[in-house]
Amino acid sequence: MARLAWVQLLALLVTFVASFILAAVYGSALAARWVGVTMVAVLFVLIVSGWFVSSMGARVAAEIAATRGAGRWTFDREGVRVESALSTTAFRWEMVEKVAEEGDRFIFALNPASNAILPLRSLVGDQVEDLRSLIGRIEAEGRFGAGTGRD
Repeated sequence: MARLAWVQLLALLVTFVASFILAAVYGSALAARWVGVTMVAVLFVLIVSGWFVSSMGARVAAEIAATRGAGRWTFDREGVRVESALSTTAFRWEMVEKVAEEGDRFIFALNPASNAILPLRSLVGDQVEDLRSLIGRIEAEGRFGAGTGRD
């Protein structure tokens, strides 16, 4: 994904260089119109290339989720570590505001803009009960939300 991000910057740079060269050469009403049209073109290119990069990212993420599952989740007394093909994330229990089991998944509420979601289908055998037990112990200790700075 990071390799595609340069597309937007390159398009912007080429457009601006062309605009400045033409404005310097012609320095007239035509140049002013050219710069105006160029700015509209830049916005269009940024929107289209942003859509392209976003859609490619969504496609890659969906492909990874479909072919590699939910990633590798590791739980211990300190917190949770989630590893996938795209990233690795770790968070301590104190940073989790709450854990909810909803239907076919566990939801780890980290902040208003971010949740970690573990599908139950990723767990086998006694892992669901073991995780429920660990979550119950952490909740009984009052550790959820202790590191968020919220009351």
